[in-house]
Amino acid sequence: MSGEYNKFQKLKRTLFLWVLPIIILALISRILMIEKNDLFNLYMIPILIVVFTLSWVLLLIRKGFKAIEIINIAIISIFFMLKSYEVIYFDMVVHDQTSSGRSTYWTPLIFVLVFVTLKGKKGIMYSLFLWTIPTTIAIFYWSELLPDTKETLIQYLLSCIVYIIFLFFARHIIIAYTETEMLEKLAFQDSLTNIANRRKVYQWLEETFEKNKTISVIFFDLDRFKKINDELGHVVGDKVLLELTSLVKNYLGHKDNFGRWGGEEFIIISDHDKKKARVLAEQLRMSIANHHFSEVGQVTSSFGVEISQKGDTAETLMKRVDQALYMAKQEGRNQVKSMP
Repeated sequence: MSGEYNKFQKLKRTLFLWVLPIIILALISRILMIEKNDLFNLYMIPILIVVFTLSWVLLLIRKGFKAIEIINIAIISIFFMLKSYEVIYFDMVVHDQTSSGRSTYWTPLIFVLVFVTLKGKKGIMYSLFLWTIPTTIAIFYWSELLPDTKETLIQYLLSCIVYIIFLFFARHIIIAYTETEMLEKLAFQDSLTNIANRRKVYQWLEETFEKNKTISVIFFDLDRFKKINDELGHVVGDKVLLELTSLVKNYLGHKDNFGRWGGEEFIIISDHDKKKARVLAEQLRMSIANHHFSEVGQVTSSFGVEISQKGDTAETLMKRVDQALYMAKQEGRNQVKSMP
């Protein structure tokens, strides 16, 4: 595979780069404690260490991502199958042990890897296939197991089913959440500037009036913006709007709500009193006037500032602040105005 990754692959790569060293460290610490007669772990754990280390190096240099996934899931599946037989037959049947051993601590990770690697139904089908391996072995040797061992196996197998079901639905929950978040973004976020759009601004206003809170509204636009679009094109005009958005954000506090009303018109809703709102508007006006916009140079802006009054609605407040902006335009532009 080439060095280019899509977003999901980038996320998986980052996950593996963080997790694999921890797993390698756990395997190394385990191999130091293995007894000489434990042939399974003496051979399998070094293989896992080599495979995981090589995988980590290849991920680091962005090589063979898909092959790494397939090889890792194949190796881990083989290990899981062999380990299941070793634990159930040799430990539980032959040596009458009631514990499923340390290896079961890592069983959930095996199913996580499956669901990260395989999509949708493939993930749950392969996980269920893996689950049938210890289940089949347990059923085959069931009559030879001690009562406590049977209880241990039942708890282990049921917990594995819970992990599988949880991971399956967790994936769908994440997808549903992402889709909902995307729809909300499309509904309430301006596609150009990534700030709130007109619909979201109205929502802010309505929510504020429902709480009977006093708010200030700063309504402003760029002077002669149509001339920029007509003479230099909409691409340049969009760049100016993006620069303006970035510039204004530098002056806003965390309680100030900033949105694009439409075209070159912007709005700021906050809990300032009228005096503070006018001070902020004047700061913004001067900052915009003194800013050198790329490809355009100097651009000025006009502001209307109003505060909500008793009996106001979103419509009446916006009508009043729009009149204040119109007054600023009529009286020469590049100024801040409020209604008498």
